[in-house]
Amino acid sequence: MGKVGLFKIGIAEKYGGPGGGYLDLLKAGEAFVKSGYNLGLGISWLFQQIIAHSVVGSFGTPEQRRQYLCAAAEGKVTFSFAVSEPGRGASPKTQT
Repeated sequence: MGKVGLFKIGIAEKYGGPGGGYLDLLKAGEAFVKSGYNLGLGISWLFQQIIAHSVVGSFGTPEQRRQYLCAAAEGKVTFSFAVSEPGRGASPKTQT
């Protein structure tokens, strides 16, 4: 995926991507799944790109954006997202 540039989609040009937004990610994800790849892999890729585009691209410091978005566009890092709340663990919706 990194070799063919899929990790560049949605990342700003100044960090090595072509730019684009959520519609571009949706179209690429749809094409990826329709090409015969599995839905789980497509969703994993989409989450990776949404974290890069939304979380790091919007809330990262300039240094974090430079460091991580450039590496992500090259397919050298993988983003993940974790949620944990005191007394609820990884399930914030759970009532205590």
